[in-house]
Amino acid sequence: MGLLRRAKRGSGHKTPDASTLWARALGAALSDDLEGADSALTSLVEQGTQRPEVYKLLGRVARERGNFQRALQIHQALVLRRDLSASHRVESLNELGHSLEALGELDRALAAHQEVLVHARHNPIALESAERLLSDRGDFESAWVMRRRRGRVEGFRDRRGEAELLCAIADSSLGSGERRRGIRTMGRALRVAPDFAEAWKLKARHAKRTRQRLKSWARWLEAERVPSPDDLVEAEAAFSRADRISDWVNGLQAQARKYPGESVLWRFLGRALALSESVESGPVVRDLVAGLSDPAAGVRGIRNALSESEADEEDVISQYCDWIDRWQSAAQRDEPQVKGD
Repeated sequence: MGLLRRAKRGSGHKTPDASTLWARALGAALSDDLEGADSALTSLVEQGTQRPEVYKLLGRVARERGNFQRALQIHQALVLRRDLSASHRVESLNELGHSLEALGELDRALAAHQEVLVHARHNPIALESAERLLSDRGDFESAWVMRRRRGRVEGFRDRRGEAELLCAIADSSLGSGERRRGIRTMGRALRVAPDFAEAWKLKARHAKRTRQRLKSWARWLEAERVPSPDDLVEAEAAFSRADRISDWVNGLQAQARKYPGESVLWRFLGRALALSESVESGPVVRDLVAGLSDPAAGVRGIRNALSESEADEEDVISQYCDWIDRWQSAAQRDEPQVKGD
């Protein structure tokens, strides 16, 4: 067979029987010995086996070894066989889809998985693969349908995954001028997963009223454990324009208490205190440091923030370092608290 390399035959060497070769192939595949699995499976084919599972595994091994074209040829030949049972045909079509995807033939890969769903509409492998391929091509609505179907099959609803796809649908609608549809879909995302940070960020960016915008940014900050600096700058600007930096300070304080090791929170709290004219940084720093549930994590987070900070942030973050040191010293001496300046 042109697809398969010939096994070397030594004179006087007895070839293992089919059951031994199959056991050897399975053992090699399970232990990630792809070369050994390929050798055993090739020997089985040369012995004339017609077992579909041999060809399915041989194609999968070829794909995992990076020989995508060979994998495709094996799986294409397999799905053309007329003697396959319904279950073997479904599995072979899924393998064909994976091999096509590995070669970048995404439309054909999607078609293979969709053909599976014609015959086995609850097949979880085809549903997951179709969802991924539909999402990659920007068809988020169809991907969301696949996600819901897969959840019903598996008995588990991935609310975060659903909300992520709904946000993608909303963002696409808003970008194409369909504001009403986008806002409605965004609301669905938040009903599905009320603590999904990306949905709150999207809502903040498209809110028309200042109050709604700031509320959405506040909910985003509460839901996002490690926010990106770019998003924090955007949220900070919204509070600053509305002259509500004190509210931004409060939100950052709450997050720093929850996640004291995250330096980005300390850094932006330093920025907010440096921007604020109505908030005295001394009491804020004192109360915040005294209330840390994990002082060691706070030490790391604050000192990392100091190394990352800009010039206008450094004075306030230096106060954090000073108060951490004094608070720890007082705790070691069993003093009830450190009095402020």
